[in-house]
Amino acid sequence: MEIIYCANGNRRFAEIAINHGFLYGAQMPGTVYFPPMFCDQDWKKPDREKYMTCLAEHKPYMASVLDLERPAQLDEVLGWAEDAAQWVDVLMIIPKFFGAIELLPRSIAGKKVRLGYSVPTKIGGTEVPTWEFAG
Repeated sequence: MEIIYCANGNRRFAEIAINHGFLYGAQMPGTVYFPPMFCDQDWKKPDREKYMTCLAEHKPYMASVLDLERPAQLDEVLGWAEDAAQWVDVLMIIPKFFGAIELLPRSIAGKKVRLGYSVPTKIGGTEVPTWEFAG
């Protein structure tokens, strides 16, 4: 299992995580201390152009795209994924409504799609039940 530590703002924490076997990730656009294996977009203030520029620069193994929060967003999310596929090996899509997973392809532009699970907290999260992620 891959364990990723996203560290924007603290180089020392990133070093500790890497030294203990974590893979390095960063939220983009943001401060990057090491070559990131994973990039995450800023879900509060998504900026497609800036995010794609960062992916082109860093070429991470995996990157998330815009969270899929409602059915009407599907085309936009898949558009982000098609753009990101130019620079990554694996695309992460984070479904946030019941029934979203069945709408998603298993690959986009020849790149694997991996589902992200947004743990419910006071600032966000998914309402998709974990059993919907099975298979």
